[in-house]
Amino acid sequence: MVYGFLPYGAAPYASPPEVATFAAAPGSRILLLSPAASDTATIAASSAVATLPASNLQNVQPTRKWRSQGIEANLFVTFPEDSEDGEISANTLGLTGVNLTHHALVRVRAAATAEDLDGSPSIDTGLASPWPGGVKPYARSWPQFTVLVFWENDQPFRFWQIDIVDAGGGLTYLEAGRLMLGKAWQPSINIDIGGDFLAYDPRDVVAETDRGYTFTDRRSESPPRLFTLNLTAGNRREIMDGLGEIQRLAGLAGDVICCIDPSDATDFHRYVMQGRFTAGPRFSAPQLFDQDGYTIGASINLREFL
Repeated sequence: MVYGFLPYGAAPYASPPEVATFAAAPGSRILLLSPAASDTATIAASSAVATLPASNLQNVQPTRKWRSQGIEANLFVTFPEDSEDGEISANTLGLTGVNLTHHALVRVRAAATAEDLDGSPSIDTGLASPWPGGVKPYARSWPQFTVLVFWENDQPFRFWQIDIVDAGGGLTYLEAGRLMLGKAWQPSINIDIGGDFLAYDPRDVVAETDRGYTFTDRRSESPPRLFTLNLTAGNRREIMDGLGEIQRLAGLAGDVICCIDPSDATDFHRYVMQGRFTAGPRFSAPQLFDQDGYTIGASINLREFL
């Protein structure tokens, strides 16, 4: 069911009444989530189609899906025991390329041992809607929907479990194309407000003849988005140890999930995407200072994976 008469815009699907929802990320500051840690983990699923395994969730291509064999499924994320990513103090889950409806509920648990995930997890978010405000946005031919789930946590855990159920939405299976589980990066000073921060990158072919005729070839129903974001002055440690390391590890081939404003429920689907950096790390030194000394400026340029 769709509210209103808008065929192209943000008219939302109806939401179940009084559905529990996750809290939004702190503030409206930009958020980046890197897969650097969770890509080292082992991901298993309670059910999967043989040709669409859970390992696809660690591939940058969101069209390479994990698909369950029903409308209830569990994902088990186990970090390696002997590595720098053996335990992760994650506070954010990102899933891209989901087919979830407005009936979907997600639960995240974490524990020091696999047995404690069922008996006494140290983190248990409970089942709640992954959609902001409990409402899935409607956008015609939207290429990849992304959901983010947030919780408070500063403790590292090796064993994680993600429960997903979507009953009542007409689905016969669940699917997702990318999973990221980690500690999200948010600067204490937000990106600059102003300029062209959001654009689309159509690759349609257009040919105009000498006689004035125009021939076109539409290459995608919804072209990839481009984020062009600038941060004039940020805390030096936040930029160097946070954003700088995310950009360094991702390069131009890796991916991140970026959300321009996690608190904006209406335009959340427009402001969040899985993308790759189109330029490497570059820092400036404005004549501005904070409690830790001189600040650092940086830019974030991303192109969406379709």
